[in-house]
Amino acid sequence: MKIYVDSRHRVSGTNEDFVWQIPETVDIPDSWCYIDCVLIPNVFYSIRQGYNSKLYLKERVGSTDYFRVIQIEPGQYNGITLATAVTAAMNAGSNLAVTGAYSVTYDVTTSKLNIASATTAGNQFTIFGEIALKSGQWNTPIDAVNIASANKVCGFNEGQLVGTANPTVGSQIVLVGDSVIDVQRHHCCYIHSDLGEPGSSWGCRGESDVIRRVVIDSAQNSLSIDRHSTSWDAVEVGNKALRSMSFRLCDDNGVTVDLRGHHWSFSLVFHEKL
Repeated sequence: MKIYVDSRHRVSGTNEDFVWQIPETVDIPDSWCYIDCVLIPNVFYSIRQGYNSKLYLKERVGSTDYFRVIQIEPGQYNGITLATAVTAAMNAGSNLAVTGAYSVTYDVTTSKLNIASATTAGNQFTIFGEIALKSGQWNTPIDAVNIASANKVCGFNEGQLVGTANPTVGSQIVLVGDSVIDVQRHHCCYIHSDLGEPGSSWGCRGESDVIRRVVIDSAQNSLSIDRHSTSWDAVEVGNKALRSMSFRLCDDNGVTVDLRGHHWSFSLVFHEKL
């Protein structure tokens, strides 16, 4: 048996988290269920509010440290527009005594962000990378599971990245990201469902309701098409009367993604166990 599922025709929920219902109850014997061709529009924002929109910044003015959590505006970005957005976020409320203290540029050769600050000699700024935040180096306790940082997008992945003096440009201090930027928010997604038998699959965080990983390999605002590639990629479905099923599209942390109002679809194929 084969069932075609499209989030537009759900009976309840949202495009990303919904309940699907077939017209009548169907008796399913002990079976393997394969998620066949999955179609997902790559409409994800590079920066999503409250999800990955924060940068953790320390500004040292003289002998005083100011710790700031800044917010980057949500949206889809490339290297140049990301640099503009980070510039605006860093300059809003800066404690460095210079108007337009920060200037962020994108280096097309290295695919990294470069941050410069023409501030008073002796001042300094530091960006706390992902590993620094997770290891408790921020000034106050922070939930390592819910940092919601933009570090991965901006290429700040390791410890504390400190702006250092540029001797060729007066008192200017500069900082270069330790990794390339990554404006593609999701490289793969996971379909969660109550369809499979408990324990027939395990997600990367120990979830027992993941029934398919989906590769997102299209350009922004294009359609990703992930076709079934192996007969082993299936979940067990016990003998049951089947009518309603729930589905949720998540990232690798089990957080529901945001399709910005767009739908996605896939098909289910049931093969009876022999």
